[in-house]
Amino acid sequence: MRLKNIIRSIGKFVLNRIFLLTVLFMALFLYLGRALYQIQILDADLYKEKIYKNTEDTATIQGVRGNIYDRYGRPLAVNEKAQSLYFQLDTSSDGLNEAYWHLMEILENNGDSLSLDVEFPILYDNDNGFRFTDSYLDPNRKTALGNFLAEVYNTSRKDLTEEQWNASAEEVYWYMRDTTYTVDPSYTTEAALQILAFRHAIFVEKWDGKTSLLIASNISQGTEVSIQEMRGDFPGFTVETVYSRVYPEKELFAHILGYVGRISDKEQLEELQQQGYDEKDLIGKTGLESVYESELRGENGIVNIELDGKTNQRISETVVKEATRGNDLFITIDRDLQEKCYDILYNQIKSLLLDKITGVYVENKTYSLEDIYCAMIDNSFVAIADVETSESSYAANLKALYDSKAEGILETMRDLLLNSDTVTGDYSDEITSYYNVIIEGMRDRKKTLSSAYRDANSKFYVSYSYEGNKTAREFLEYCVQNDYIDREYYNLGKEENMDLILETIVNEEIEYARTNPEFKKTVYTYILKNNQFSDADFMMLLYDLGYLSNEDGSLDQMQNARMSQSSMLANVKQKISNDEITPAQLNLDPCSGSIVITDCNSGEVLAMVSYPSYDNNLVMNSWSYYSKIAEDKSSPLTFRALTETRAPGSTFKMVTALAGLELGYIDEDYTVYDRYQYPNVNSVQKPVCWSRNSHGLVNVVRGLDVSCNYFFYDLGYRLSDPDPLTGAFKDAVGYEKLDTYATMLGLATKTNIELAEATPTVSTLDAVRSAIGQGTHSYTTANINRYTCTLANGGTVYNLYLVDRVQTASGEVLSKTEPVVDNVADVSQENLALVREGMRLVSTDSSKRVLSVLEEQGITTAGKTGTAQESDNRPDHSLFTGFASYENPEIVATIVIPYGGGSTNATPAFRDVIAAYYDLDLSGE
Repeated sequence: MRLKNIIRSIGKFVLNRIFLLTVLFMALFLYLGRALYQIQILDADLYKEKIYKNTEDTATIQGVRGNIYDRYGRPLAVNEKAQSLYFQLDTSSDGLNEAYWHLMEILENNGDSLSLDVEFPILYDNDNGFRFTDSYLDPNRKTALGNFLAEVYNTSRKDLTEEQWNASAEEVYWYMRDTTYTVDPSYTTEAALQILAFRHAIFVEKWDGKTSLLIASNISQGTEVSIQEMRGDFPGFTVETVYSRVYPEKELFAHILGYVGRISDKEQLEELQQQGYDEKDLIGKTGLESVYESELRGENGIVNIELDGKTNQRISETVVKEATRGNDLFITIDRDLQEKCYDILYNQIKSLLLDKITGVYVENKTYSLEDIYCAMIDNSFVAIADVETSESSYAANLKALYDSKAEGILETMRDLLLNSDTVTGDYSDEITSYYNVIIEGMRDRKKTLSSAYRDANSKFYVSYSYEGNKTAREFLEYCVQNDYIDREYYNLGKEENMDLILETIVNEEIEYARTNPEFKKTVYTYILKNNQFSDADFMMLLYDLGYLSNEDGSLDQMQNARMSQSSMLANVKQKISNDEITPAQLNLDPCSGSIVITDCNSGEVLAMVSYPSYDNNLVMNSWSYYSKIAEDKSSPLTFRALTETRAPGSTFKMVTALAGLELGYIDEDYTVYDRYQYPNVNSVQKPVCWSRNSHGLVNVVRGLDVSCNYFFYDLGYRLSDPDPLTGAFKDAVGYEKLDTYATMLGLATKTNIELAEATPTVSTLDAVRSAIGQGTHSYTTANINRYTCTLANGGTVYNLYLVDRVQTASGEVLSKTEPVVDNVADVSQENLALVREGMRLVSTDSSKRVLSVLEEQGITTAGKTGTAQESDNRPDHSLFTGFASYENPEIVATIVIPYGGGSTNATPAFRDVIAAYYDLDLSGE
């Protein structure tokens, strides 16, 4: 019985679930133990071999871009091997903020800088706090702002709440810092912003389909060594060998060559990848770099890479496809002549500006010291941010004046826009300036006000703009009623009453004005104009902020002179003479110009300069530099020789002369007596000759020599076929004839040069005034140059060209540019000779004082001065176009200095350019 009980107990125990599970676990344990023994002891070497087995990867071999040379083979655009720092976008974000900040410290310690080319939308400084960049406040970029907010709040643009849409820059910053990217609280605001800018760039580049992000270009050896030594601390960051583009001549050729940059958007990248491009490749963005992209680019190669399984280091490489080098460009321009022309233009503009700085302001003529100071603020030579953040006592005093003045102005403007019954024509100059800043901010910066309101056929607009008989409120009501204001931007529907609409708009614009740089500049300017901040204190501020240097002892000299007006004025002029301050930085008239020199028998461009210019090396590598020059009011990015059109003034008179001669309205013997004021025009105001002293009897040759407006007024009238009895005429009849000959001679058509150029415009207003180059004529320097070539060479209109040839790196010529005849003018050689005779007299008679030095050295010239007025409150333009030699024309040189003060101010530059081409020494003259 006992045995049975024992057996039964054992049976129950064995069949118990716990026992069964225990046995099962013991069996599994024994199995796993055996397996581990097998792996770790018996098969250890086998698994080590598998773990550390070498791996393979592929990489791109960057193709080398072709070089660009001048006509004599001097390098203008070349490549340099460099090390660049990239971040691989598929890397885990764990510890990324800390790694990036550590890298930032390494870069700074080695003197390297960031190359992030993705704009971060939030700015910060101690005085103004957080704010969105102007570009992200632009209503036209509302999509960009929405995309940024969607990134911050981890949602889609369409799902953003109203609260998220209306979040302030500070609110967005804190959410982004604390929630989106979890930046450690120990970082300062400035450091956190840099980290957030990096994380934002990663987001944008991923969105655009990129796999890597450029962090820094051309890093130093010290940075590279530090990163390699601490590779484990920087996961995802790689140093790669790339070719960077270098432009040795910088400003000299910037507009012609352009610059290269990374592929900027997703669609472009996808398209170019089909052509063999890699996302890290540089492509031409502007200039010849862009136009000749297909010739210059080198094709990428492919390499297979074997990586060590233990160290992940490269142990072997096998080239699958060789990279190729792009073709080289040789352009037609002589580098040395280009430099001489740039210096001639710059020095002439500088000389004209210095002559105008007399210490006394006379409209359109001379400048006071105060004018110079105000210009420094207006064009950001003195940066408002520097004034607001400097520890200088002078800066602090100026900032305090601004703070006390600005708030009162804003309240005044709020009342003026909403309640005042004062019409705009009765505003003071100062109030008008603030009002214009607000309206222009809406129209030009924010695009919330359509420019369609400027309708010359509108009675309201005429009363408002030309007569000044409307109040600001009446203007805003008019714009609202006619849908010229973007209600959606202000979150306004159609149903709101006018008071609410205007109050909403004005409140928004007053708040915008607080941070609008143009408003700030205007307030600071009037602080100076109203003598609230002394000239001496502003001069001290310039030295305190580092804008002017005392290395020459200039500050000491002024202080010894008790900071007198004369000593400060002399100091400013000396700083301009020494190029410590440039005309472009002041943006006072004159501050710009262009020169074009061509071979008149082929259209080959020998020199083409535009001032001001820019450094294309910096444009490629510095977003802050690009932003600065893009905002510069002197417009250094504008290629004036090809894209800026101006009235030609008297340089147009050769067109009028040939039209009259060819159509039989005049001949060599036809004369007109100059009576100063010309009566036969379809306008109340009668035009006058430039000289009050009569030129007497004038024929076509003398008319060109002395540039007699009266003679050409009369010819414009005759070309209009006036009624023999009444004298009545239609302007269109006359200016259409002028159009025909301007087109025939190559003035009114594009030059067909390789680069982008503006479209010339022939006047369609007032045939009499159009005959002397006024009216609505508008041409580039290159247009005037090509037409002068036609006159010089006997009537052949050549296309202008910049590229002489394309050739391989080994010297094989792939293509050679041959002169292209666009047109042969249907004009007689006899009439062309008469026109050239008149141009010859300009050199030997009316401009003899300046140009005779060329004659003395055996170089004969012929040309035409030009004075063109485009604005009542700015000086006239200065032009000269001519050729050399007179007997055997080789070259044509054309100089245009906008607002230069009249034709005689361009003539010295023409003289010096001709001397430079013929290598004449005028130093003793």
